[in-house]
Amino acid sequence: MWQLDKKERNYLEQQAKQPWRFSFSVIVEQPAEDFFIMKDVFAGDEFLLYSPGVANTLRDQRAILWFNLLGYNGTCWQSYGPIGAYNSFDPDDIFFFATELSPDNDDEESILADIENNPLPYMLLFTGSNYPLTSFKKDQVVHVISGIY
Repeated sequence: MWQLDKKERNYLEQQAKQPWRFSFSVIVEQPAEDFFIMKDVFAGDEFLLYSPGVANTLRDQRAILWFNLLGYNGTCWQSYGPIGAYNSFDPDDIFFFATELSPDNDDEESILADIENNPLPYMLLFTGSNYPLTSFKKDQVVHVISGIY
């Protein structure tokens, strides 16, 4: 029978207590290189994120909102996989999108559950979010696209 040593068991127990999760978040501050204090825009909690990928992305662009898969390493959260930098979508846009996916997505809790159950539609927003924000005087220009099938 395959046996885990104590360190391996402890790691798995830690992962079970704090499972990986997706998060739409904003940067609150950057206390050190590759470290960010983030705020989850739907859960409302702040967390420490270690992410060289976010730091690299920030060198080229200014994202309004981040969508990342996070894993807890015992000390802080780390991003894993693609770094979701949304350049022109804010939390209200994601909330609206979630309500269009399902009318049951009517509050933050249901949206968080929807993201965990099916993150793919939210990942597909990456491409549309690459359009830069456009303003005329003090007003944001909003582009609306629809399709009839």
